[in-house]
Amino acid sequence: MKKRVRTKLYVLYGAGAISLAVLCYGLLSQFGFVVSGFSIVRGATISITNSLPNSSIYVDKRRISSIHKSGVAKIDGLTPKKHSIIVSRADVWPWIITTTPSKGERITFHPTQVTRTPKVVELNKEKDAERIQTASHLINNYREPTRSTPLIKNDKKIWVEGVTIYEQYKDTQKKVFTAKTPIRSINWYNDTDTAIIISAQDTVAVIDIQGDSVENFFPLYKGTSPKATPSPDTKRLLFIQDGDKFFTLSY
Repeated sequence: MKKRVRTKLYVLYGAGAISLAVLCYGLLSQFGFVVSGFSIVRGATISITNSLPNSSIYVDKRRISSIHKSGVAKIDGLTPKKHSIIVSRADVWPWIITTTPSKGERITFHPTQVTRTPKVVELNKEKDAERIQTASHLINNYREPTRSTPLIKNDKKIWVEGVTIYEQYKDTQKKVFTAKTPIRSINWYNDTDTAIIISAQDTVAVIDIQGDSVENFFPLYKGTSPKATPSPDTKRLLFIQDGDKFFTLSY
């Protein structure tokens, strides 16, 4: 009889201990703390802004949330270790970033979400003569950015040395991308300083430059030897020259 009572008490104590542990874990999570190894530390927070509404957010291949209609989202309670973040929507290429936050760190990312189906229109030499003239002028007057004359947006600088693109932000410099052949053109992507548009080999593509290495290379156009330049009048529009043909590309 005593043995049976003692067993029941053990079961009750065990259930109470588990309930208390779950309650403590919930309170810790609520206040932004996480378990890291044998320690309890404040978790990292990642904010995502300027993103497309209803995009899905994956952390370490597990869907955890979606982008609010205002284009923002927040991921709380990340442990201080390497994480893979993916922002995905059916009509755009998935954006991927690998990050290793420290405890309590707050990081903000601006996903570069590029359409899978850009609209390419060939310009007619007669009907579109004025646009061809504009495109030709811009492309012919392109000058490759150098260390002494870089592309500058906000506090970020971009330039080319040989077939390699470099970035400098304040006192930090990094190698962004190395092409196999000369880079024909490089420009900022839209109004952001987190991505660039390049023309190299047979491709025009967008490269996201937020990570330590290139994880996002999004093709926009594939031809023979294209050169691209942003339209001076219309956002999200490129002029492309490929051989003796000219195109507009809306993205």
